[in-house]
Amino acid sequence: MLLLTIPIALPHEAILILCSTVPASYAQSVRDQLVSRGRGDISFIDAPVSGGAIRAANGTLSIMAGGSDPALKRGESLLAEMSDTAKLYLVPGGVGAGSNMKMVHQVLAGIHILAASEAMGFAARLGLNAQDVCKAIIASAAWSWMHENRSPRMLKEDYFPGVSALTIILKDVVSGPVLS
Repeated sequence: MLLLTIPIALPHEAILILCSTVPASYAQSVRDQLVSRGRGDISFIDAPVSGGAIRAANGTLSIMAGGSDPALKRGESLLAEMSDTAKLYLVPGGVGAGSNMKMVHQVLAGIHILAASEAMGFAARLGLNAQDVCKAIIASAAWSWMHENRSPRMLKEDYFPGVSALTIILKDVVSGPVLS
């Protein structure tokens, strides 16, 4: 468990937002450390983000935020500055709820990456024009953000592994609670 050092120096009633994708238990341990160090005055928010570097620079991230009701109320304006107005999710359930919502989000992201790949491979196998198929899917009810975002790279055969790999599941989902 990471020991906190910075929060001791934060001003009274500061807002501390954890934007990393971490297990809910880790976010809860940070909250517990704050309290055990006498810093229960700090409004702590568990707020993992999604959207990549471009959306971060534009302040249009998707943010899934969990925390106490007072902490979320105090931090909402800061979170709103970082997020797309339609993609700020204040998740009920306290610290850890944001991390849990991010895990659900990442499961779907991984599924959509796989689905886009399978659909484009199927279209190729059927002899369809990949550019036409891609445009039709983007304009249809079958659209997904992952398909629109990843298919152009598939069509260029740009498979740089640092850009999009399903190991995201290991980073963002497997580290969470084990469900039985």
